[in-house]
Amino acid sequence: MSGEREQGLRGRRIMITRPAGQSSALADEILERGGEPLLFPVIAIEPPESWSRCDDLLKTIATYDAIAITSTNAVEGLFQRGTHLGLGRDDWQAVHWYAVGDTTATALKNRGIETVTGEEATADGLARFLTKTDLNGQRFLLPVGNRSRGILSEVLAQHGAVVDTVPVYRTVDTTPPTVNRVQRLFAENAIDVVTFASPSAVRRFLQLIDRRNSFGEDKRAVIAVIGPTTAEAVTSEGLLPAIIASHSSAEGLAAAIEQYYQKTR
Repeated sequence: MSGEREQGLRGRRIMITRPAGQSSALADEILERGGEPLLFPVIAIEPPESWSRCDDLLKTIATYDAIAITSTNAVEGLFQRGTHLGLGRDDWQAVHWYAVGDTTATALKNRGIETVTGEEATADGLARFLTKTDLNGQRFLLPVGNRSRGILSEVLAQHGAVVDTVPVYRTVDTTPPTVNRVQRLFAENAIDVVTFASPSAVRRFLQLIDRRNSFGEDKRAVIAVIGPTTAEAVTSEGLLPAIIASHSSAEGLAAAIEQYYQKTR
């Protein structure tokens, strides 16, 4: 397949800041387009400190009207724990499902779950979509990470829903062993793109790498992000995302980077 596609990223070194176990899809897309992926995982995904609350709530899953889920990490954590507790497809399909973004919806579809998504791939967008209906007395289960902003749960509760949030994963900061090498590459203007898929990755990267050494008028590196929430995190740090993927997937991000360089030739 790679031989059939014009390799629009040839000669481009593209940094991936996603967790180590979640980098392969984007790395493959970059390689297929002729680019060089540079893995620099600045965060990791781990289980919550305790499964106690999750276990208690999942044992009563039949009492919920809906589950609203905002990320593939939440999907993975929730279903792994559900399997541990012996939940099956009939248990999951007994409730309505709402998802943020196509990638999260696809992760659920792969498990036999049909979902509804809002028009925008953000928690805010899903909240606006859900509040168009009568939520009074509706019971929602929200699987989240430890760094969830809580916007969805707040909005649902404000509109009369009964909301239980439950931690199903933790995002933790990491320090890649290649920090010194990466700093040298930035100093040498040898990195073309830095990709981010979450606000946590943005914040941790900027703790590890001096922004003056990585981005600026005399630097070649540009920022590429998946989705508006991560784009907002970049701008809140005083930086500009040059590339925002219209589809929140590895293929969508790689295609957006490729299109950027096609336009700037």
